[in-house]
Amino acid sequence: MNVQKLTQKGGPKPVHVQIRDVILDQIRSGVLRPGDRLPSEVEIADRFGVSRMTANKSILALVQDGWLVREKGRGTFVASSPGIVEGQVCRVVVPVDSIGAIGDVYFGTLYWTLQERLQEKSVRIDLRPFHSAPLGESGEAPPAGYIVIDPPESSLPLFADLRLGGRPVVLLGCSWNYPGLSFVDSDNLLGGLMAANHLADLGHRELMFLGGCPSDSNTRERLRGFRIALRARGIDLPERRVVIMDEAWGIDPGTEALLESVLLGPGRPTAVFAAGPKIAFALLGIVHRLGLRCPEDISIVAYDDPDFIRLAYPPMTTVRQPLNQMAFLAADILLEALRLGSTDSRRHILEPEFVLRGTTTVAPSS
Repeated sequence: MNVQKLTQKGGPKPVHVQIRDVILDQIRSGVLRPGDRLPSEVEIADRFGVSRMTANKSILALVQDGWLVREKGRGTFVASSPGIVEGQVCRVVVPVDSIGAIGDVYFGTLYWTLQERLQEKSVRIDLRPFHSAPLGESGEAPPAGYIVIDPPESSLPLFADLRLGGRPVVLLGCSWNYPGLSFVDSDNLLGGLMAANHLADLGHRELMFLGGCPSDSNTRERLRGFRIALRARGIDLPERRVVIMDEAWGIDPGTEALLESVLLGPGRPTAVFAAGPKIAFALLGIVHRLGLRCPEDISIVAYDDPDFIRLAYPPMTTVRQPLNQMAFLAADILLEALRLGSTDSRRHILEPEFVLRGTTTVAPSS
């Protein structure tokens, strides 16, 4: 086993991670082959010029990740199928409580698809909400890797640190352009463009954007795409017609009162882009309650296409995200990172689909 005598202490990665990476490179390049015996921890510590404890930490990480196996009385060997351990645990982190995530249309679809894909490779999921420390409880073995669904921007430095510690991290359902972190998302900007162009093609000039979670990358990109398309068509979207609530789970009472005054007032919008399915469903209920007709008086385009929104009356026109494809791709990126021992970033943005149904029609004549 050829090793480097010196490592960069104080560099971007801890010394034990640097040693781990050197050994990994030799496994991946074929210098160390399945079944090869590694030098003892004392020999590794001497060759790298580190303590035995540091060498032990590097070896334990490789054993835990499935690259090495230890045989009592014989030593440490390269695993026969390096990189994937049966029963290995990956952590899925969500911004809501765990039970709520499983039952939610958006998070639940992503979670169950992730579970299906990872279980095919005998990898187990540990589901945690953000308010539970992603590093786990004191003394708890860290997971092999992380898939983080729709994280707040403020959490990204934490997950970047986990990546530097040798744990692959994949962000899912967001497109934060943070150095070193992989992500998989749908093209939210394109979705906003699709909604705006469809409504403009129908002759709508008085439009409104209704969204939730102002700090969310998805909301920002959907609004940005909506504005870009309208501006290109010479259509103004005044700030008073942009309403972004704190949450995306429906319409809060204050916003409901605002919408009532806007929809019944002079110069009301003739079309609304609702940047979430629950928001769109609640908006449709308000329209009906006010005695307005959809789509004759108000056209609505929703972002996302869960089953319940297809059962609305009239059936909802939507921009559909490829949620299952997104989750499968995120799982495959994580599995490949585990197999290769890599934390290199990969970024994928998938195209949404416009689904025309019954909540949009030509703009009413003035």
